[in-house]
Amino acid sequence: MTEPAPLARILAATDLRPESDEVIRQALAIAKGEPGRECRVAVCHVLPELRVVRSLFPQLNAEDALAAAEIEAFAREELHACLERLGNPEVDVFFDIGAPNVRLVDRAKAWGADLIVVGAPGAAPRSSRTAEGVIRYAPIPVLVARPSGKGPIVVGTDLSEPSLRAVLFAREQARVLGKGLVAVHAVDASRELGWLSALRRFSATARETFTERLGEKIDEAAAQLKAALAAVAPDAHTDVQIGEAAAVIARRAADLDASLVVIATQGRTGFDYALVGSVAEGVIERVNCSVLVVRNRAE
Repeated sequence: MTEPAPLARILAATDLRPESDEVIRQALAIAKGEPGRECRVAVCHVLPELRVVRSLFPQLNAEDALAAAEIEAFAREELHACLERLGNPEVDVFFDIGAPNVRLVDRAKAWGADLIVVGAPGAAPRSSRTAEGVIRYAPIPVLVARPSGKGPIVVGTDLSEPSLRAVLFAREQARVLGKGLVAVHAVDASRELGWLSALRRFSATARETFTERLGEKIDEAAAQLKAALAAVAPDAHTDVQIGEAAAVIARRAADLDASLVVIATQGRTGFDYALVGSVAEGVIERVNCSVLVVRNRAE
């Protein structure tokens, strides 16, 4: 499995509200965590499309152009104020026009970004259309930035190759941010638990038998998880839980006061970029901290 390359360029999206300062703040923190490496940060704001050609009412074209110029001037002032709040960091600045999710992905490709950082609400609903669109179509990892806890980085894994690639990214973020790493694996034991519930009315022996089987399944999963992590993140703490994956990851992130959750998507190339995966979407919707979504793309 290919090791993730060091981050060289991070694109941070801002809608210019003070709440979106967290996006730039986290992008800068990641960049500063790369000692001895030059990691550039760019800030991008997408302006609305106002310059529509009106063949029937050409007199309105000049008004649209003037309105667009005024909006851009206002946006530049607001971004200047935002950067002042953050200590005037050295960043590249881009203003694009159009649909935010489309233009952000296009800008990331054109600039050669390795990571896109976008914002999302901290309370339900915990995702935005812009964040969802960027995650669906970006060919690179996307960090959904929110105010987060002080605990370790939590990475969800089902032991598949895509999820182990996410573990590699989580390991690097743990190194950069100076955090511990917890790898969470969910055991879907709904069938076994259903049997246990049905057998409550029968013998204690039957209940004990199914309880033992469930315990064996958890032990087996824990052994597999440790074996898989030995090659990619040997220092990670393993955490095996029973339940649906997104719910388990969200619960453990809350329990641990996680500073970041890392999760893999399912898409690969072409139209598959539109596939995010129910687990990734469920995690983004449920957790209160930042989420790094790692695209499973063909190498």
